[in-house]
Amino acid sequence: MNFFITNNISESMSGIEHAQIKRLNLFHEEGGEAMILTVKHWTNTHSVLKDINIPNDWHLNAFDFYQGAKDVAKIKNGIDQYENNDQYQVIFLGTNRTDYGYQVHDKQKNCNYIIQVNPKNQQITSFVYLEPDGHTFKKYDYYDERGFLSSRNYIDEKQRSICEQFFDLNGNIVVEIKNVYPRNVPTVDKITVKYQGKTTILNNVDEFQCKFLDDVNLLYGKGKKVNNFFSDRMELTHSLATMQTPAYKYMIIHSSHVANTHDVMHSRLNENYEYGLRHVGLFDGIIVPTHTQQVDVQKRFTSTDTKIYHVPVGIADPKIKYAPFDQRDHKTIIAVSRISEEKRLEDLVRVFNLVHKEVPDAKLDIWGYAMNDFEVNKILIAINRFALQNVVRLRGYTQNISEVYDHSICLASTSRVEGSPLSMVEAINHGVPIVTYNIKYFDPDVVGDGEHGYLIKEGDVKQMAKTLINILKDPFLQKTLSSRAYEAAAKFYPHEVWLKWQQVLNHEEPTD
Repeated sequence: MNFFITNNISESMSGIEHAQIKRLNLFHEEGGEAMILTVKHWTNTHSVLKDINIPNDWHLNAFDFYQGAKDVAKIKNGIDQYENNDQYQVIFLGTNRTDYGYQVHDKQKNCNYIIQVNPKNQQITSFVYLEPDGHTFKKYDYYDERGFLSSRNYIDEKQRSICEQFFDLNGNIVVEIKNVYPRNVPTVDKITVKYQGKTTILNNVDEFQCKFLDDVNLLYGKGKKVNNFFSDRMELTHSLATMQTPAYKYMIIHSSHVANTHDVMHSRLNENYEYGLRHVGLFDGIIVPTHTQQVDVQKRFTSTDTKIYHVPVGIADPKIKYAPFDQRDHKTIIAVSRISEEKRLEDLVRVFNLVHKEVPDAKLDIWGYAMNDFEVNKILIAINRFALQNVVRLRGYTQNISEVYDHSICLASTSRVEGSPLSMVEAINHGVPIVTYNIKYFDPDVVGDGEHGYLIKEGDVKQMAKTLINILKDPFLQKTLSSRAYEAAAKFYPHEVWLKWQQVLNHEEPTD
């Protein structure tokens, strides 16, 4: 079995989880066994999986695993059970029906609760027990969307979580996490896990995650080195590296492995991959998205026997049809990425300011979720500085990015560091050319400099603006670039990517 490890699968997924899902589908399409493992407690994962057409058998969560709740039929657990019971007085707290917050008074026990309900499925999500003052919390109950009590969180007098308990379907505690607060910093003190009649005491989250991986490995591998585990997240790399049971272990690098790509041999390592690269010998392989990065990693880590593989992150869909060219918005440039420091989106606003002066009806749409308010404010300051409030739009996260691509004319990027962004493969798959700063580690087949996209010298705002202006003003060029982008996507069709994966799965020596 092949296991892809991440934190969680939620409504607002990052590019890493999107890449995992594409990889998961690829493996199953090509006849390979694969499953995503998640380690965070998330109460609505199963409906998210259903929405993206991922069968329940292709995913396993750590808490579901110990709770025995991987496959559970949904039972109704709505607010009506309190509204229709004379024992309770129910007061709706919101201003409209999307708030779904209720204060419930238990007349027999003379106590109050606050109940939250998911507006999408009408299921209770949380149950808060209040002290007599009506404001101080005693404890929280969290309900799985499938209707059962999943966890309970006890709160101290400072309203801090001191103990989290997770229950099986019979209400027995199977996982307990106790927290302490030295110098007011939340720290895990002890994790207790009950599994297969045995109680295990763990010291921290890494050990809990490691135990989960070991238990899954034993369940699917019978103690032999037959399973492949792939860590896509830095938070899980240590847990993977320290597994006690025999398995093939791989770290997947999604971005640059160094902080300064102009000095790949001596630059400090990217903190996301530092642990894995400093302990590279603990892994059977490191997987990077481009050949250029494969060469750089091999040069820097020549003393290890660990194999360095090049496997594209993005997978194009051959079933995607050419979108009618006249349906595209020929004056709109898009950016598709999370809003974070390394994406340097305020630079893109500077570029667009020059574009807008030459093409007054041009627009820039930025799609993606924000890492923090600080990065959003940097973009808003740039927008206000150039008075672009009506033409630069922060569109947020969308679950229908395909429609965005099918109506767009160009994707622009001013990132300072990248791997091989999934968004760029998706873009050319939908006939959207790319204009980007020339940084490591873009895949030349994705950008297609001079063919279906353009590489601009890093930081050259004027040249990028000039290139975008030429595209916006030339319908024939737009159509040519779009047609070539569709053709270029063929290099990332599933079978082509699957051939790369065969080297990894067969534990062969890497080639390119």
